[in-house]
Formats: sequence, structure tokens, C-alpha cells
Amino acid sequence: MTTKDDEGSLGAEVSSRLDELFGDDESGAPVEKISVAKQAKNPPKKTAAPVAESAVTVSDEDSPIRNLKALVFSIDWEITDETMVDFLTETKRLMQKYKDDQILTLFLKLHESIGKYIKAKKARAHPDAIAFVASVYKNFEKVLLSPGMQEKQKKQLLGSEVKKFKEFKQRILLRDGASEDVQAELQDSRAAAASAKTPEKSLATGASLPLQSKEALDYIVEQLKKEIKAEFHTLRQIIKNLGA
Repeated sequence: MTTKDDEGSLGAEVSSRLDELFGDDESGAPVEKISVAKQAKNPPKKTAAPVAESAVTVSDEDSPIRNLKALVFSIDWEITDETMVDFLTETKRLMQKYKDDQILTLFLKLHESIGKYIKAKKARAHPDAIAFVASVYKNFEKVLLSPGMQEKQKKQLLGSEVKKFKEFKQRILLRDGASEDVQAELQDSRAAAASAKTPEKSLATGASLPLQSKEALDYIVEQLKKEIKAEFHTLRQIIKNLGA
């Protein structure tokens, strides 16, 4: 099982390494100035129209991440232990393959982190987990298969996924905290209901109660109704906050 500390470790690591990556955004190579006269003497040669970065296509057979893509589709279809083990294994293999590329490595670390979370939680995983896997993979594939993409654009795509990761982590923490509150409320309700069963059993067996005992029982039942009503109100507020 992953812990909240484990889930938070990647965020700190990614943030620190992103600071290093984004620190040189303002720097750039000087642009060569070409005079109009020089251009007239040496007119540019006609070349084929450049292919847009997004238009770079690679067949599934030739793609170096075809296995990862297939596993992402498998997770979207069904979460199984076998699929998640294969997903994490493939992620580690690609991390080794692209270890010299910081941006690709960080994309793969995001894959690994969300993969471990889904493997641990399975059907109890947050509903947004699968969508996050697909989003990370989409931008990872775009960066990997677009060799002409500028470094700044790659960092922007990575930064958007890191932001989504942090927001996703907060949703997990909020949901887990709300679940603990709900469990505590339910336990209190069961305990209160159990304590009210003893006098009811005495009445069912025909045992007579003094007037004061009957009044006390009525008071207990009335208080129990108020407590249960308040607990349901609290539950509705928790569910409403989760859906906000």
C-alpha cells in the first residue's frame, strides 16, 4: 500500500528538478542578422514545406512506446494485477532507455507514481486516476515523437502534467480524509443504536418499567433521533463538498 508520504515524495522531486529545467527559459542563442542586399544576392533555395510537429506520425509497429500505449489502453479497459505489473515494468524499462533525457524521465516518473497508486488501490482508486494516466501518456508521446519540438514547449507540456498531478494528489487526500470522517460517524451511529437496544429488549419480554424509566427511555430515543438526524446532515455536507 502506498502512504501519503510516498505519494508526496514525487511531487517534491519533480518540483525541484523542474526549477532546474525552467531556470534557463530566458536564455537563447543569438539570431543571425542577414541584410536585404545579401538576401538579394543569395536568394533562399526552395525547400519542401516543413512538417508540423504535431503532424509527425509513427506507425505502431515502429513506435518505441507501443507497449506502453497498449498497456494504457488496457488500464482504461480493466485494472488487473497483471496489467499494472506490466505497466510498471515497461515504465522502468523506458526510464532506463531515456535516462539521459530529463524531461522524458520526469514524464515516466509521473507514469510510475500513478501506476503504483492504481496498483495499490485497484477498484478503490480515485475515478480521475485513469484519466490522468491517459493525459500524461498523451503529452509524453507528443514530446517523444516530435524531435523538432522546442525545449520550451516540452517544458510547458511537462509543467501542465505536474500541475495536474499536484491537484490530483490533493483530491486523493481530501477524499481519504472524508472517508475517515464518514467511517467515524458510522461507528458512532452503530454504538448509539446498540446502546438503545437494551431497554427495548426489556420491554419486548414484558418486563414492567417504572414511570421514571419509561420517561428516561423516551428521552434516550428522542436524543438518538436528533443525533442520527445531525449525522445524516453531516454526511450530506461531506458528500456535497466532495462533489464541488
